Amino acid sequence: MKAFLPKRDAFEWLLPLFFFVKYDGGWQFSKLICNQMKTRYQSQLRSEIEQTIEVESKATSSAHVLRQFRLIFSSIRRHFQSMEKISGVGGAQIWALSLIAEKPGLAVTHLSHAMDIHQSTASNLIRALLKMGLVHSEKSLHDKRVSELYPLPEGLKLLKKVPGPYTGVLPMALSELSPETLTNLERDLDLLIRKLDVDEVSAKTPLALM
Repeated sequence: MKAFLPKRDAFEWLLPLFFFVKYDGGWQFSKLICNQMKTRYQSQLRSEIEQTIEVESKATSSAHVLRQFRLIFSSIRRHFQSMEKISGVGGAQIWALSLIAEKPGLAVTHLSHAMDIHQSTASNLIRALLKMGLVHSEKSLHDKRVSELYPLPEGLKLLKKVPGPYTGVLPMALSELSPETLTNLERDLDLLIRKLDVDEVSAKTPLALM
């Protein structure tokens, strides 16, 4: 921030008035005028300083928050890249595979709910896992319209090689925050989202697929 210092030039124009009134015996009146002008100038100066501090403080805060978002995105991307490099499988497929391994017989609808994604997206993930031979699908004995998903040995072997968390680092970090912190974070992020031209469909898209 630039320094704001009163300049002598700001008062020089008052000097002729000061001496003129003093010569005519109006010393107190002249002194009062000078004090009023000085007070007004100092008040204006303080206001300008406060406004400048407020603007620079806001700019500094915005830059800091932007850096925080960069750190978050970088951590998310680095984790998914590491998973894919080791397994040759995308992060979203790994997450789906881990849920199927955790609960064999999982239906596609239940998988989509667990991942909070569209059912069509879940179906595409399952199609990829079936093609890679990591899971297999069977018709439910209770309802032939429902397909149940089971992990294959290759799928379980793959999961042992991949570093966790399978859900991704962001969901894991969010799960470790207190309810109060999550409530405040949700409220503040909602204010930010309203400032953006968002695609509502992306709310149901896995981060690994973005």
